[in-house]
Amino acid sequence: MNHALDHTALATGQADAPPGETLPGTLVAAASRHATRPALRHKTGGIWRTWTFADYLARTAAMARLLDGAGFTGAGLLVSVGENRPELYAAALGAQGLGAAVMPLGPEFLRRFGAPEAEPALVLCENEEAARAWRAVSRAGAPVLRLDELGPSPEEAREDGLSWFAWRAATVDGDETALVLHTDGADGPPRPVALSHRRLLAAGKAAVSRLELVSSDRLMAFLPASGIADAAGSLVQPLLSGCSVHCVEGPASFPIDLREVAPTVLPAPARVFELIDRDAGRRLSGCGPLVRALARAAEKGAPGAGLAFAAPLRNTLGISACRLAFVTSGELEPAAATRLMAFGLPLDADLRLAEDGSPFSRAGTPADAATLLRRVEALLRSEPGIDRTRVTRDATGLRARIALAPSGGDTEDGAAAHARAATAVDRVNARLVAESHGQPVSISALELASDGFGAHELTLDGEVRHAMPAAVALAADDARTERASRAQGKVLMAVSDVAVAFGGVKALTDVSLAIHEGEILSIIGPNGAGKTSLLNVINGVYHPRAGSITFAGKARARMRPAFAARSGIGRTFQHVSLFKGMNVIDNVLVGRAARFRGTLLGKLLRLSSTAGEERREREAAERILAFLELEHLRKAPVASLPYGIQKRVELARALATEPRLLLLDEPMAGMTHEEKRDMCGFIRRVNESFGTTILIIEHDIGVVMGLSDRVVVLNYGRKIADGTPAEVRADREVIAAYLGSAAVGEAA
Repeated sequence: MNHALDHTALATGQADAPPGETLPGTLVAAASRHATRPALRHKTGGIWRTWTFADYLARTAAMARLLDGAGFTGAGLLVSVGENRPELYAAALGAQGLGAAVMPLGPEFLRRFGAPEAEPALVLCENEEAARAWRAVSRAGAPVLRLDELGPSPEEAREDGLSWFAWRAATVDGDETALVLHTDGADGPPRPVALSHRRLLAAGKAAVSRLELVSSDRLMAFLPASGIADAAGSLVQPLLSGCSVHCVEGPASFPIDLREVAPTVLPAPARVFELIDRDAGRRLSGCGPLVRALARAAEKGAPGAGLAFAAPLRNTLGISACRLAFVTSGELEPAAATRLMAFGLPLDADLRLAEDGSPFSRAGTPADAATLLRRVEALLRSEPGIDRTRVTRDATGLRARIALAPSGGDTEDGAAAHARAATAVDRVNARLVAESHGQPVSISALELASDGFGAHELTLDGEVRHAMPAAVALAADDARTERASRAQGKVLMAVSDVAVAFGGVKALTDVSLAIHEGEILSIIGPNGAGKTSLLNVINGVYHPRAGSITFAGKARARMRPAFAARSGIGRTFQHVSLFKGMNVIDNVLVGRAARFRGTLLGKLLRLSSTAGEERREREAAERILAFLELEHLRKAPVASLPYGIQKRVELARALATEPRLLLLDEPMAGMTHEEKRDMCGFIRRVNESFGTTILIIEHDIGVVMGLSDRVVVLNYGRKIADGTPAEVRADREVIAAYLGSAAVGEAA
């Protein structure tokens, strides 16, 4: 007996109605109403790809067919692992059409918190990277499939396939669980929230009505896919309103994506608005003094002050078409919100999203514990001189643990550091009292984290990271043990009793260290300790007055930088040193120049051998760009890119020399927390994928302790410590000289 229903009839109500409203049934109806309208767009390699609603339904039906053919009955839970991609939306709706509940997880979620306590019937991963992220943290025995290997195409869902899917969707009860999403984990382990079809659709209808969404509206979807408000909104709202959702490629390309999409409604996490605020500030800093003065006046509420710059700035940023913006998750610093509204962004500071994605107003409602702690942390991080902070609540009130940024001087005793932190806390307390309504809150206890935060205490964007699950911690320890055993092997470079002086000033005095193949070695120390001077000696910028350097078993006397590059020593600099008038790939090709063997005559005559070599070098540069996820920016002028992306381009140029030893001079300097997190990931990938030995100078102690296999500490040009991060953290001389004398008692 043929149970297939005509999907058009189902959508128009001519067939029997399903037992309850469902997301797949809503997609069937949306495809009937808006067949040729754009539904989902995703940027890959710098090119936008568009799915119409008809495409969306066809791909979803094809995915459902594929899962059904693989033996997935729809009973139980399907876990999808990947970023915010249309293919994963189609996979979720396809599985829901079979009656399954779907738990979307991002790779970053798994790295931070491990696998949730769930027993999936099937795990569907976006690609090999997502599959590795899942296997690293999960011991579940569920089968794992990869979307990039399956590759279901819409052609696989012909008319009978569409009717079959509509029939299957009609058998799903609207009160069954559709999605299992998670809270952000900022104030405790991420909490799962199960949402039924009916609840999601009710929340979506409320959002469509409140936001006044119509089919011509353009939304943007942000990472990660496991977040409640963003994932639920991106999935449900276009099905109900017919609007289009644009999945951004990531933080690196977000400024460009924003300008290209020009969204009409912008619900976004707080970090997105922070990126917009930073981009606006950077652009205003390049304007004349009059425009900057008007911008400051506009922030203070002077009427008419924004007329001179607001409209051009909105066009430049890509928010000129935006009629409503609001924060979906996280806490936006009030000063940043004030600036954005002064620049002309229609930001509704009161509008929020509930756990199911429905909108509500937080005006006049008391802040819950999670919101309060995030708010206080954001205020502390906005204070000058504070690098990291963690705020917790105990019986006496709020307690703040603070790590200070290095002071302007070379040394700072514990009392001065504590006074600096206490002054910042007093300013924050004054703001909390001024902003409170009814019962004021304040920080009652201050703890100075003079030894920095541990690798797992904070995320690099300043949020609380709770203890890693045992499986994650074990995998991390295994990886570190493997690298540490490799690092104790062959010595790649030996620096012996090196001394450098400039006139009567001694920059380095009898410094000796060994760099082992395959390790990540960090050099830390106060300002003026001689860290950059040591790097300049290693790659030949400076020549030592005394001592010797051996690289790859050969003594290097008065080595020049060009020879160092040809020998296998690559380098990046503290301040970006790119060719600003050239695009990204040409900058990377500069790094291949030392490997090019063609002659000038061959280049002029375009000989086949020279042309072939040029093609090979360009292909090598393209592979490096793909490795660092820069391929979509290959033709972009370097000067137009955000600072963090320019740092990554400089890393790409250094990798183009194919170094055995890579020197990174403050690779995180000037970056946002999110850019630091990305750079840490790329540094690990370079080390693990290529086996490149890496030497880093870095002031961010959290990054150093979490990234390094070994740490060397310099003070006044002398080496005072050399060991694992744990050994260096506990060294009393290091604590007194660099991390702060206040920690001596704690370390003891």
